[in-house]
Amino acid sequence: MSIFYNIAKAGFGDATEDWDTKTYKVTLVSNNYTAAASHNYCSAFSGAELSSTSFTGGFNGTMRLTIGSRTVTQNNTDNQGECDGADGVWSGLSAGTAYALVIFRESGTDAVSPLIAYLSATGLPLVTNGGDVRVSWANSGIFAFTSA
Repeated sequence: MSIFYNIAKAGFGDATEDWDTKTYKVTLVSNNYTAAASHNYCSAFSGAELSSTSFTGGFNGTMRLTIGSRTVTQNNTDNQGECDGADGVWSGLSAGTAYALVIFRESGTDAVSPLIAYLSATGLPLVTNGGDVRVSWANSGIFAFTSA
């Protein structure tokens, strides 16, 4: 199951969100978080973010990876706008079982950091065991805007 949060839809529509100029992050969450399109802020997954002694969860936590090299591409072949970014890695992660990735824009506190997307991808759930955990985005990008 993947969700593009309603707050993100509105944010990209009214330019509150801007993929290639603002800073976006990704984190891993456990099955203690039940995502819903109507969730607005990072506080919605409070207590479900993975963490360990090496990777702290929560606002400004080291569990939250910045998505670097963000781009927006117009794809006329597939009639969509594609938002992409650099792959990321949590090195030596041992923090429980990851059930999904959550993308968000960290802003002030978790109570005002807007959610962008919830992604339950191939390979999840994943038990972290001290090895590296890599997120490799699809060639077509992390997400795309298409017409219905």
